[in-house]
Amino acid sequence: MIQYNGQNGIKEVHYDGHGIKYVYGGCSGDLVWQYNPPVATDKLAYTTSSGDTYTIPCNSSSTLTLLELIKDMNERGIPLDPYYNYEITDLVVGNCVRTIDNNCFADMWAVTSITIPSSVVTIGYDAFKATAISAITIPNSVTSIGAYALAYCSGLTSMVLPDSVTSVDNYCFVNCSGITSVDIGTGITSIGGYAFMGCNNITSMTIRATVPPAIAQGTFGDETTYPIYVPAESVSAYQSAWSNYASRIRAIT
Repeated sequence: MIQYNGQNGIKEVHYDGHGIKYVYGGCSGDLVWQYNPPVATDKLAYTTSSGDTYTIPCNSSSTLTLLELIKDMNERGIPLDPYYNYEITDLVVGNCVRTIDNNCFADMWAVTSITIPSSVVTIGYDAFKATAISAITIPNSVTSIGAYALAYCSGLTSMVLPDSVTSVDNYCFVNCSGITSVDIGTGITSIGGYAFMGCNNITSMTIRATVPPAIAQGTFGDETTYPIYVPAESVSAYQSAWSNYASRIRAIT
């Protein structure tokens, strides 16, 4: 708290290290101004191929589900494709969402853009499977990514997983044939079986964790030979823990 000696009628200013929150002033020292942070109002904004954008408001649940999207489209009279494609092109997830549910946007072949806020912690299985995205930013808040979450997204060309991600489930990126580079942050502790199977155009994989994460059968695809870069001080530990990939381990330079 910072105190002022009545200058300009201001008695006290409360500062929390990030910004001014309260200002007290006047003859009686009453609260004369208060910062009210913006309230998240949209849980999801989605744009259809017609160019129209619709929003689903935040509610008591912090999980975003496919059923919410279907319900919203039904109420608006937007035609539903029998194969759940919907011809949605853009998705912007709201900052009241912590979990993107299983199958939330799976097989929406027309989706080319997805925005994920830093409120999201969990991405469920099949969440974005087989969409047409060419890039996606995983925020440094996500800790787990489910099985098949980004599988068959052949338009992706690179994948960066931030330090917050601790687990990547089985088949997570299977058949993302366009990916050429992968960079996985320091927090990773497990990468599931066949997570990168069919990603045959990867030329390099970087894993920044000093402790080798647990892997499973076929994690990197047995048909691939690309180098796997790890912290220099951990090369021996990785070669020992990942004997099947020992010859591919290189030091990050």
